[in-house]
Amino acid sequence: MGLAAMPTVPAAKRARAADNGSIVSSTLEFVDLFKTNQLSAADRQRAASEARAVVRKKDKLLEKILDVRIITTQKEGIMHNHVNLRVSNEYSTMVYHERALIGSSDIMFCFMASYELEPVVVVVVLDAELGRLVRLTQRHFDLMEIALEQFRVKFGLQSETYSYTPFETREVCSSHSRHFHLKIRVPTEMYLRVFPAMQVLGNNHACKRGALDSFKKAWEPLRYKFELKTQKPWHLIRGQVLADVLC
Repeated sequence: MGLAAMPTVPAAKRARAADNGSIVSSTLEFVDLFKTNQLSAADRQRAASEARAVVRKKDKLLEKILDVRIITTQKEGIMHNHVNLRVSNEYSTMVYHERALIGSSDIMFCFMASYELEPVVVVVVLDAELGRLVRLTQRHFDLMEIALEQFRVKFGLQSETYSYTPFETREVCSSHSRHFHLKIRVPTEMYLRVFPAMQVLGNNHACKRGALDSFKKAWEPLRYKFELKTQKPWHLIRGQVLADVLC
């Protein structure tokens, strides 16, 4: 039996269910009335909204990085509806994070591998209510410096460099590029060892002295996109970031 031929709940009964209860339970499962029946577009939209509300109630920051999808499968001719939670593409390359509380606001400092073919970690600041921040306050900046130091210690960094796009430049960009982002140039060894797409190379060689030399010769000469921007140690780039901090 195809999907189109599956039985549906009468419209009146569905309307009463919508009025009296939820489509998705607190355990992110469809309630019985909607579990094995064909869903309308409105049902799917409402189910996704209810699922996000469940996640948001548990963890507002987590809700910001998840992509909620409603999927339908068939087993032995019976339709089954499910809530599917995935890390959104934007955060799928996260290699490190730190959480903090500023007043009543939950904050996450996200360290994400660049989507570009480059040994760069991109730092963004996520607010549980506002999403990705465009500008930081002094308190954000102070906590980010702590997170940066913890990141250095975690990965044993000593000579990493940074690049930063000022707010004035970002202000005229697209909505995605307007968000605050700090780029960290990391060593090739870390690139191969830690970045998700590179681990197939890094994990096999990182423990052997000299084994990365051939990879460095292959990767380092490339004109990475980030090299078009000035790369400086943190103590030299710090003032540029601080100049954009909100009073």
